[in-house]
Amino acid sequence: PWDLYIVISVKPNPEFVRDGFDIRSEAPISFYQAALGAKVEVDTLDGKVEMKIPAGTQSGDVLRLRSKGMPHLESTRRGEQLVTVRVITPTKLTKKEKELFKKMAEEKGESVNIDEGFWDKLKK
Repeated sequence: PWDLYIVISVKPNPEFVRDGFDIRSEAPISFYQAALGAKVEVDTLDGKVEMKIPAGTQSGDVLRLRSKGMPHLESTRRGEQLVTVRVITPTKLTKKEKELFKKMAEEKGESVNIDEGFWDKLKK
């Protein structure tokens, strides 16, 4: 004679965001991995998997992991995991790395302004 109502709430996860049957996440990669391509480990609901990063990947690009999302009810199908790539720009470069980046920029016809440290200015 009575109705039973059950309320289910899902705690937010800091790593995954649900979007219908899809799961959204982020993957930080290095500048070198983005430029040259790489294989990186990514967390999924089922554990870690290897994901291919294509050469020339840009920060903010979304890569798809098929069948790694939420299961569909009454079906064997699953949603997808959409991974947003975040390219981490190096903050501390060695002198040699700075020289290499400067040469690459000159090769592309780009101008760069390298900040010199206090000791570098004294050497001049």
